[in-house]
Amino acid sequence: MAGASSGSAMRSHNESLVIACLRNGAPMSRAQLAERLGLTRAAISRIIASMVERGLVQETGTRAAGGSGRPGRHLELSNAWVGIGLDARVDRTELVCLGMGGQVLRRETLDVPDGPSPEAFVSVATRSITALRKSMPGTFTGIGVALPAKVSDDRLEVKRSHHFGWDDVPLARMLSERMDLPVSLRHGAECAAVANARQPELIGSNRLLHVQVGSGLGLALTRNRDLDDTLPVGWGGAGHALLGDPKRLCICGRHGCVDTVVGFEAFAARGRAAGFGDVVVDQGMDGFAALVSREAAVGQCWALESLEELAEDLGRILAVFVAIEVPDGVTLGGYVTALGSDFLDRLDEIVSGHLRAKSPIVRTSAGADAPGLGAAMVGLSLIAEE
Repeated sequence: MAGASSGSAMRSHNESLVIACLRNGAPMSRAQLAERLGLTRAAISRIIASMVERGLVQETGTRAAGGSGRPGRHLELSNAWVGIGLDARVDRTELVCLGMGGQVLRRETLDVPDGPSPEAFVSVATRSITALRKSMPGTFTGIGVALPAKVSDDRLEVKRSHHFGWDDVPLARMLSERMDLPVSLRHGAECAAVANARQPELIGSNRLLHVQVGSGLGLALTRNRDLDDTLPVGWGGAGHALLGDPKRLCICGRHGCVDTVVGFEAFAARGRAAGFGDVVVDQGMDGFAALVSREAAVGQCWALESLEELAEDLGRILAVFVAIEVPDGVTLGGYVTALGSDFLDRLDEIVSGHLRAKSPIVRTSAGADAPGLGAAMVGLSLIAEE
């Protein structure tokens, strides 16, 4: 039995290596995979035969030179295996279905009530995912959940979410029992970091820092397109670092947290004072951010002052994190990406001024969709638990 177990573990490990190779690059032949992974051609042929039979990998119509001998058919990951991502934000929750081959198969906004209890959140998510699985063919690998929360070391429990008011919630178990699928929880910044690290704008970059700015601020670091697993769970909860205004009280009970100057509520306060409180409520973070950008474009003083204040605070805070972590690049997510190119250009100037170097901020094609996309990637990674 021990030998069988060891063989199964080795097979699973080798399949994970094949998936990583095909996910992070162009389609490859069997010979190219064998060379890249240091396996014999006979071994890679056995691995691929099993993966093709189960629908994980498919052959394309093109052929590629694979060294000596006849050219071999290209192999690519199949979209028949599907990961589910839930991007749970304070102002909305989105569901994303992602095929193993990288195709987004479905994206929809869920009707989650404001300030949901864990039970209400799970109930809505369960109904939506059940309907999805009935309507969409494919093999579902698991569910990744992106949250503005600190999660447990095993990624199964919400330890604390100031923004949802949740403490010690076994959210992964609650969802898994309803869906009969493995579930893994991540901070939204971690999910966005994984998605951004695999975008074409960052090919060749190794160490990347993602900064998610929403109801609070979160950080995540990636190495070689995956989360830096040398960091402890909860490392990126930087919203309560004491780099904000010491006169402002945070929801955590302390004064001076980062969230008190760059969190959405701090940013929205000026809009409410200018009479745009209804927009904040009705259109959420991105809608309000787009409004501020439009108001600034026509010279409205309150909007221009809001953007400048945010750029100065966020630029100073980003410069601190960059100086500490020294990443190859920085990506941004959250409502700040909806503030327009003029704001992002100004942010680049401020960061560059603090660092006395070119701003490391990179704008990727994933944009505001990155947390949901990354959550679905987490769902795909749970295939080993199937």
